[in-house]
Amino acid sequence: MIRSCQRRSWYLMILLCAAFIVADMSAAATAQDKTKIVFAYWGTAWSRDHDIVAAKNRFEALYPYIEVELLEIPGSSANFVQQLKIYLAAGMDIDAVTVMASMDASFVPFFADLTDLMTRDDIKPSLFLPGSLESLTLGDTIWGLPVSVVLRGGAYNARMLAEIGFAPPAPLDWTWDTMQEVAKKGTLYHSANSEPTRYGMDMVGPPNVFYLYGFGTHAGAMFFDRFVDPTKTAWNTPEARVAIEFFLSFYDNKWASLQKGLFQSNKAVFTIDSVPRSTQWIEERFGHQEIEFIPMPRGPQKGGFHQGTHAVELLKTSKNKEATWLWMKYLAMSLGEIEARYKAPQRVDPHMSALREAAPLYLSISKDLVAKIESWVTIAGHPDNTPRYVVRNGAQITTVAQAELLAVVNKEQPLESAMERIQQQVQAILDDAFRQ
Repeated sequence: MIRSCQRRSWYLMILLCAAFIVADMSAAATAQDKTKIVFAYWGTAWSRDHDIVAAKNRFEALYPYIEVELLEIPGSSANFVQQLKIYLAAGMDIDAVTVMASMDASFVPFFADLTDLMTRDDIKPSLFLPGSLESLTLGDTIWGLPVSVVLRGGAYNARMLAEIGFAPPAPLDWTWDTMQEVAKKGTLYHSANSEPTRYGMDMVGPPNVFYLYGFGTHAGAMFFDRFVDPTKTAWNTPEARVAIEFFLSFYDNKWASLQKGLFQSNKAVFTIDSVPRSTQWIEERFGHQEIEFIPMPRGPQKGGFHQGTHAVELLKTSKNKEATWLWMKYLAMSLGEIEARYKAPQRVDPHMSALREAAPLYLSISKDLVAKIESWVTIAGHPDNTPRYVVRNGAQITTVAQAELLAVVNKEQPLESAMERIQQQVQAILDDAFRQ
């Protein structure tokens, strides 16, 4: 009887061991059968705005045969760019990245052309908001898929306009002339020789080329030969001069100041740069809700804003292109994922999906985060929106141009000299960047 029990115990132990071995082998086989992709992302923006860890889990639940390994690069955008360049130069095994369209054009040669994949899957450019896919297009090459857009527009204090007896036009009817009229009438003085106590225009500090580039497109100017990875600069042209003169006129007439934050401090009537805000934020700063958001006013040629775009890119060296492409499409085009991202409890920065079809989701889900949300949908869909310039050594170019323009504002040199000097210096920077 005892021997019989012992035999049974041995049999049970053998069976259990065999079961564990089979289970371990099955798990190992399952892990080996999965396709693994490595996704390097900018931690600061993507963790906060795109719910990326939860997105990975949702994607893997839909596609259990694909494993997404997240490689976070934290810190500032400059740190992200520097660290990613190191990874790519070292040949690190990465399949896809999150290079924001305007970050650095030197990345473009690393990225695969998505044109054939998009054609095969019937993904048309018209599916995306104006300016978003264009910012990821170089000639006939599409080097990234837009995920979300960074919303920017103009804004004015309707209560202040009422105080000066100015009836604002409809949002799409504002022009450069309207801006100058508001700037002139809205600037108030204690006395004739004093500095303004309130400015008609908030230019967001000293002359900033980020905004000037937008005004350039309004005047039909291109400050470079193309938006993405330009080789030539075109600062010293008649169209550029029209834009620069208009831009600087607000400083010259003392309708604007070199100070930042005037609009949100109730010291300016209009601002050339606003972003989506909550009703609570507006109430805390203005004491009322009479703040209106509009697309940037139309110039001699058109209006609209330079569209900032968060994107995903496929590396040419990816060993798992199809699996990576599925992941990219999921982030950019899955309505279910976009909805889940909008509903993420930690969401604080209300970026809008670049997918036109997702606009109703933005309207319905983000209304508690975004005041006057219908205005922001209009701004995002404005047909004149253009891509931001994607330039090599862009930070260096910005520093040079802004210093020269500030010298004009301070009456230290004439505009003609500044435009010539910017043209020469920026072209030299571009030439040097392409020699490296």
